[in-house]
Amino acid sequence: MRALPLLPVAALFAALAACDDSTTAPTPAAPLAAGRFEATFDGGLGGAGTGTAYTYNLSWSAGVPLIWLELRDERVPERNTLMRFIIHGAGLPPGRHEVGGTAAENPLDAVALEFRAGATVADVQFVGFTGTVNVEEATAAGGVRGTFDVRTGALHAKGRFNAVAAYY
Repeated sequence: MRALPLLPVAALFAALAACDDSTTAPTPAAPLAAGRFEATFDGGLGGAGTGTAYTYNLSWSAGVPLIWLELRDERVPERNTLMRFIIHGAGLPPGRHEVGGTAAENPLDAVALEFRAGATVADVQFVGFTGTVNVEEATAAGGVRGTFDVRTGALHAKGRFNAVAAYY
């Protein structure tokens, strides 16, 4: 029986061990403050976005369960740009939720709107989103914390939110 040389085998193990340096684990993102979001918008609203995150329970005026999860971008103060998730139900429990389709199929839809100079009608609208919203926590008071990754033909939006209930 012939013995294998140990030096090349030892060098191979050393090289493999150097590839898996467990001391360089990625640093988790700092928790978001209540009522805040951060995201990236590739396409029509390009760039990094940050701003307020609120939920609005509109069931009283709609006559059916309806909640908006609204992420208002504060990058450009003279514009009013927002990402709105429309929940056709009483809320979003923790878990993964599909975006798009009919309300009966997936009771979660999304739109992105840009209002220039305080206009009452959106100057730019993105509709027909598909993707997911992952809810990590939902509170009885209407708050919801999680992440989203949605896209439509001209816009890809990906980020995280810590929305609080708006009292109006």
